[in-house]
Amino acid sequence: MNAFIRKEVRLQGPTFAIGAVATLLLWLSPNNPSAAYANSNVWWAQLSLSLSLLSAPIIGLMLALNSFGREFSGGTFSSLLAQPVPRSRVWWTKVAILASALAILLVLWVGSFKLHFREVLARPDAGDIPLAMTAILFTVVVFSGGLWTVLFFRQVAAAFWFTLLIPGFLLAMVNHKFSDDTLADLPQPKLRLAIAIALSLYSVAGFLFARWLFLRAQDAHWSGGTIALPWTRQPALRLFSQRDHRRWRPRAALWFKEFGLHRSQLVVAGVLAGLHLAVVIARYLNHGFKSSPTTEFLAEHFWALWVCLPWLVGCAAVAEERKLGTLEAHLCQPARRRTQFAIKLASTMLIAVLLGAVMPLLLERREILPDMHINKPGNFAFATPGGEIITLAGLFWWFDWSLPFLTLTAIAVATASMSFYVSTFSRNTLQAIAPATLAILAFYIWWFAAPRLDDNPIWHGWLIHYVGVPVLLPALLGLAYWNFKQICAGWPLWRRNLIVLGGAFAFMLLATGLIYHRTWEWLTPMEPKHGPAFLKPGGRNTLSSAGLGFQVRLPDGHIWINRTPPFAFIEPSQLPGVEPWLEQRRRGEIIEDTNWLAFAANYHEMLGIKTDGSLWITETPLTWTNNWWRQPLPGPARFVRIGQDNDWSGMAINGPLAYLLKTNGTLWRLGTNPPIVGKRWLPLRDALPTQLGTNTDWARIFIARGAMIFQKVDGTSWSSMIHFATEKEQIIMIHLDSQMNLFRASAFDAHRGELPIETHWEHGNFFVSVLDDGQFVLSAAREQSRAQNPPTYALVPKRIPLSRETNWISATAYPRGGVLTLKSDGTIWKWNFPRDPVKHPESASASRVGKHSDWIALGDCNGLPVTLAADGSFWTWQFPANIRKEPKLFPPEIAPTRKPFHIGQIPRPGTGGK
Repeated sequence: MNAFIRKEVRLQGPTFAIGAVATLLLWLSPNNPSAAYANSNVWWAQLSLSLSLLSAPIIGLMLALNSFGREFSGGTFSSLLAQPVPRSRVWWTKVAILASALAILLVLWVGSFKLHFREVLARPDAGDIPLAMTAILFTVVVFSGGLWTVLFFRQVAAAFWFTLLIPGFLLAMVNHKFSDDTLADLPQPKLRLAIAIALSLYSVAGFLFARWLFLRAQDAHWSGGTIALPWTRQPALRLFSQRDHRRWRPRAALWFKEFGLHRSQLVVAGVLAGLHLAVVIARYLNHGFKSSPTTEFLAEHFWALWVCLPWLVGCAAVAEERKLGTLEAHLCQPARRRTQFAIKLASTMLIAVLLGAVMPLLLERREILPDMHINKPGNFAFATPGGEIITLAGLFWWFDWSLPFLTLTAIAVATASMSFYVSTFSRNTLQAIAPATLAILAFYIWWFAAPRLDDNPIWHGWLIHYVGVPVLLPALLGLAYWNFKQICAGWPLWRRNLIVLGGAFAFMLLATGLIYHRTWEWLTPMEPKHGPAFLKPGGRNTLSSAGLGFQVRLPDGHIWINRTPPFAFIEPSQLPGVEPWLEQRRRGEIIEDTNWLAFAANYHEMLGIKTDGSLWITETPLTWTNNWWRQPLPGPARFVRIGQDNDWSGMAINGPLAYLLKTNGTLWRLGTNPPIVGKRWLPLRDALPTQLGTNTDWARIFIARGAMIFQKVDGTSWSSMIHFATEKEQIIMIHLDSQMNLFRASAFDAHRGELPIETHWEHGNFFVSVLDDGQFVLSAAREQSRAQNPPTYALVPKRIPLSRETNWISATAYPRGGVLTLKSDGTIWKWNFPRDPVKHPESASASRVGKHSDWIALGDCNGLPVTLAADGSFWTWQFPANIRKEPKLFPPEIAPTRKPFHIGQIPRPGTGGK
């Protein structure tokens, strides 16, 4: 490799490396965009896909501009022409290296695209995607345009815009011509062929024109004269002809100097404004180019070119002064350096907002970002007590314009800020463009992707920004100011920036991880001490759900239950008057009598069966309002008997309906469906038990995931929802009445005591259970049905042991797919399922929760795992994200506390309920 080739490799090497990295960003985008758009991360899916598809082409464009642009920017073009080698050899060497670099990037990008999206491209509905042809055409167009525009204009900014706009104009013209009504029947392949021919001819002509320009290039220095724009020449002459220059303030001179530095960008903005105005007029005259989808798309999104101007403005802020050699002279001026830096940064942001946000809004008005406009002014209207309608027109106008403006302003400021920082350690504008592009991509990926990473062990949500912004912003500002004061921009300057930024990122991740994992909790006792035990494990102590609360059967036969609304535990504790409700919820209520055989409750009523077989219900139903904390506290529950039957043996309440079981094996229902009659809640006490069906072999009733499960004497189980039926059993059902059918659910056949717990891992749901013999097993799983098209998922019974031990007592669901289990020794264990437990049951692992061993029961309250200790205290262990509404207790950006949270206390006997 001779010296000239090595020089070309060094010239293109950094940009090529950045392009290779940008190409690999494609693998960060969702490989199934349609599925990604269906979930809650639509914005991140769209952004990541757009950035990954556009990043490599943008770097390829900069690579083409670099070939001669770096020569002009670095002032080496004269030396290049004076080399003792033929110009044709210089030309072909530069062209060959540029073509090789672009070809490698092309292969990397197309290969990554086809490999990453191979499943999507293999679908029958994917259509004919001319990926290779599009990529090759873009490469040759950029290759040709980057050569001739730089040699013709000898200015990178102008070359950049003409390289983009001329092919876009040709594409729009060809597409519009072939989309005319007279040629509407033109096949799509012919249209593609016409576009390919037009762009190929342009590329060949541009390449030949570039070679002609280079072979005849002259580089004579300017011999004299002053260059000034026509509208600024006379004022400038008058300014310099005056003797008293002190009437201009130093800061004003600095502001004028900064605007003069960005004069080339302002000129480009003026030309772009004229083109944009012409596009708007043409779009209006041609009715939006509705007959040509491609032209319509280009015309409607022409405003997006304004977003590139903050990028160029930021890249030129400091690097252009370093290139012109004026930075050293300005640092020697009597003005403070921090003042110069502040004015330079402020002027850059001001010009970026003006060009990137104000100009597109002025030219496009309501056509820009239509999804962010408020199209219903009635939402800002209200009626006065006198009946007059007042419309907040000013507020409507402000919202209608402020949302797009603030969005574009945020994009412009972020883009200009990252470009400005890169400009502070670059020798010239062109050298800053490629690193600035990578920095902008990295910033947007970090800003939008970081909060949406699922199962991240370091942070959750926006915590990475709450910690990162105060850390990175001062670091970037400090580095930018320090770089601004350096005359020479070389490897030592880059190395210092890398070291400082690496340290800032390391500190940010460390601080974020420490905050997310609540490291301060290690400095305090993890669990408070439990009081003296008065509840014994086993026996008649049970913890079960009561509506969205919970209930406990005490050793003496009494029932302890909550009767406050379930949201009393969720709502903010700062509500006026809520403290008595919270205290009553923690204290609960002990139901009179000790001879309860079964007991259940919903939001409004409590229902019980006594040992003599009689059925009882609360005398007065509770009614909750929106301002429930302002209601009087409910008094002690009083029960009245329903009917005179003494043969009731079991029951379960599912919302507004109660299902009852008699000793003769018949099934009954209490309540009406639907429960609301005339917009009024119909209490259970106002309904009469109605027999369901004629079967006399029912043995047990329980609730699983909101569905009623009925078991017969022979052990077979039936569900009120087809959701729990297997594929072959969906047609097997029992018709009870016009409102209810039961479907065979063999997955619940093996359960006599502990209810199955539905949980999930990454790719599916399954059920786990504690059996009567103390085994902890996977009892059912949803598997894909191959008999139907499209495929469905059916519940399939299983019996897969997950533990060798047989001393498990009960289990309850834990947030995010976990399970809590209770052992006979009074310890609690949390199970995780990192892999498919059906295929890999050995991957299921359990870790002990807490240090106490006096737990006697597990339960569930509104999605919270609740544990009962022997001292009568209730504790919960983790709060699911959907109920983290209290910032003091449930901060969504911090991992759930490892400490148990005290939520209630059963009063000890002899304490008077205190």
